[in-house]
Amino acid sequence: MQKRGIMVDAEDFRAVTDTYPKHPLSDIKPAHKTQVALKHHRHAVEKADLKQKKDAQDSKVAHLQKVQFKDYYQPQEFVQNPRYNATWEMKEDDRKMWRARNGLASDNIDVNPEALKAPSLKWIDKQDKTGLREKKRADLIKELQKCEANFDHHLDGQARIEEREACIYRLTFKGLDTVTWNTRALK
Repeated sequence: MQKRGIMVDAEDFRAVTDTYPKHPLSDIKPAHKTQVALKHHRHAVEKADLKQKKDAQDSKVAHLQKVQFKDYYQPQEFVQNPRYNATWEMKEDDRKMWRARNGLASDNIDVNPEALKAPSLKWIDKQDKTGLREKKRADLIKELQKCEANFDHHLDGQARIEEREACIYRLTFKGLDTVTWNTRALK
């Protein structure tokens, strides 16, 4: 069989490739054999370029790093040591002044001694257990004193059931329809 002017057989078409012109990029030898090597090279070039740009920028502003702001600008109302360095300091001073004018203490004072002084989630290494025990004991005594008032009027579960059943007896005696789980009461 003939292809592009060359006789070839069915198994070997290699001779036909010589009839095509040489590819223009076939003579170029790559600078990097693998894609990973190419990525590393590009990264190194980018870092070197950034360093060069940074050095150029630093050389332009190097003289400014030696100059301080107060050397070339000082406003007319400039104070060497100002009374306030922040607005919150001024607000705090105003608050204290107004509290003093109104006859109050300069700081807030907690008047509730039972309130927690500083609640937090911090770990307590040595806890004052005597204070806790006394507080729990005082709370328990207050609770018991509240319950003592109802001590004579307390009914246990059995007494409540019997009282309810007695009420049902009275209602059935009056001829009213009642519902009870106690079948003895309805006979």
